[in-house]
Formats: sequence, structure tokens, C-alpha cells
Amino acid sequence: MKILDKNLDNDMHYLDVAKLACPLPILNTKKALSKMDSGEILRVTTTSNIESLNDFTIFAERTGNSIVFKEKYIKDGIEFTVIYIRRR
Repeated sequence: MKILDKNLDNDMHYLDVAKLACPLPILNTKKALSKMDSGEILRVTTTSNIESLNDFTIFAERTGNSIVFKEKYIKDGIEFTVIYIRRR
């Protein structure tokens, strides 16, 4: 996993799926990526449960997209993960 290039901010898209139940986070991510150009980055915010993180990893592998960076943070006692996915 490589560090996200800060110069990519111009090509960054944002999606918050933290409050959605499965399978909506993956479906919304798929829909957002389909509207993006190759090489652009989608910044997805989700809750940090193991099932959700595994779903995103499997989704990226199966669709040919790349997870380029993950980061976690805590807000109001809830742990979130931000996943940066590069569109194939």
C-alpha cells in the first residue's frame, strides 16, 4: 500500500457511507466509481467494522480498482475508516 499523493486532490471524489447498512456501502461505491474517469480517487468514509473493510477489499480486487491508502480516526467515540480507491 502506498501513500496517497497529495497532488491528487483535484481528482478526488468523496463518499460517506458510514451510516448505511450492507450492501449499500458497496453499491454506492460502485455507482460513484462508475461515474469517474480512470485514475481518479474516491475517498470513502465507512465505519471500522471488519466485515465492511473486508467487503471493500474484495470489491476492489474483483472490479480491478485499487485501494491506495486507508486511515482510521475516532469521532464522538466511533471509529471510522477512510478508504481511498483509485478508479481503474
